[in-house]
Amino acid sequence: MQAQRKPTTWATRILTACLGLILAASFGCAKPAADGTTGSDSSAPGASANISPERALRLTRKFGLVVGFGGLNDRAFNDLHFNGMVQARKDYGIEFEYRVPVDENDFSSPMQELIDGGCTVIIAGAGFFMMDAVASMAERYPDIIFILDDTEAIAYPPNVSSITYRQNEGSFMAGALAALISSSGKVATLGAMNVPVINDFMVGFAAGARQAVPEIVVMEDYIHDHLANAYGESHAWNAPRTSYDLAAGMYDAGCDIIFQVAGGSGMGIFLAAQKYGRYAIGVDSDQDYLLEGSILTSMMKKVDKGVLFIINEYLDGRLENRNYPLGLAEDGVGLTDMIYTGHLITPEIREYLANLKAGILNQTIPVPSAFPATEGQP
Repeated sequence: MQAQRKPTTWATRILTACLGLILAASFGCAKPAADGTTGSDSSAPGASANISPERALRLTRKFGLVVGFGGLNDRAFNDLHFNGMVQARKDYGIEFEYRVPVDENDFSSPMQELIDGGCTVIIAGAGFFMMDAVASMAERYPDIIFILDDTEAIAYPPNVSSITYRQNEGSFMAGALAALISSSGKVATLGAMNVPVINDFMVGFAAGARQAVPEIVVMEDYIHDHLANAYGESHAWNAPRTSYDLAAGMYDAGCDIIFQVAGGSGMGIFLAAQKYGRYAIGVDSDQDYLLEGSILTSMMKKVDKGVLFIINEYLDGRLENRNYPLGLAEDGVGLTDMIYTGHLITPEIREYLANLKAGILNQTIPVPSAFPATEGQP
């Protein structure tokens, strides 16, 4: 099946301008504060009529969010956390503040700032990077609730819970789709860095591709390994120029579809797909609209839904000190409707994907993971 498109002239002309916009972080849909590291949401709170006294009491607690590296406006993981909090404010009436870490080795400080500001429920939105900090802070503040998002906790004292996502399941679906669409027989994943959660996407994608087309070639690389360049980009989650070069190299090597698992760096990959007339696959949020027709689909990791779910569990008094895994069965991950590329998806491919999903759900099709069976993928 044909996966290569003729590059458009206008796409080439706007490439440099778009990269400049990315570096200026002008793709903004959330509401960060002026310095981009701290803030609160000002939208109107939701109605609180007809709720129990217990829920009303819990609503008096102030929520805090620490997002991951790169901050807001990544159109992916961090924005999903923030948007989930905004939706919780609208739906449930919560009050919240957020912080962006300024030092990748210090996640305790932004949590401490939130606690000092009156927050008593903390959502740690940087995944495994925050495991140690949450363990330490939870011991120091036993009356503060800590919810670790996107990884399991080191331990589960009474004030610690976590959410994980079976991104390997959704990535398995994305890999199968990519292999079925590819005309070159080469697809790729480009991750931000070599860490377990990123590898879980990559392992699932490669397995799904080989499930659909056993002879498919799956290329892999990490942006973090290539940051020593002239661009001055210091973090793999926000390195669009570096990611553009790496994606261009993959397309030059014959790959025609790249799955990006790189947060704010993903836009560089999308622009490379557009210039080369190939395809990319988005991640975390529905990114298909960012470059219509160049993004085959997005593997949605529905962190915003996870945030809403876990906050509601707390407000209703059901939150337990354990992990809550969300996968295909819970609608925690999945592919987009592909409204810009639907013409590529034949009835046969749609039927294959539907049967593949059914097999994953009934466990007749095993999906490998980068995590041990007892960690992140129970």
